[in-house]
Amino acid sequence: GTKKAEFAIIVISENFFDREWTERELNEFLNRQNRNGQKLILPILHNITVPQLQEKYPSIADIQAIDSSKYSCDQIALLFARQ
Repeated sequence: GTKKAEFAIIVISENFFDREWTERELNEFLNRQNRNGQKLILPILHNITVPQLQEKYPSIADIQAIDSSKYSCDQIALLFARQ
């Protein structure tokens, strides 16, 4: 599915870290994004901070992410629709 997907909405939380399949999918999208230069990853941070994300994944340290604690589900959907 990752090869055919046009973009990925990825919810990154403590449960995301150190899981083989989540790491593999994230790496697949990162590789495609770097090859194509097109933004493919639309991350939501859930109960983690940007510094925690940057510590675990330095390669996406500058990626724009949505903090789930700052928006309702409807607001998040609208933010994605604008992307």
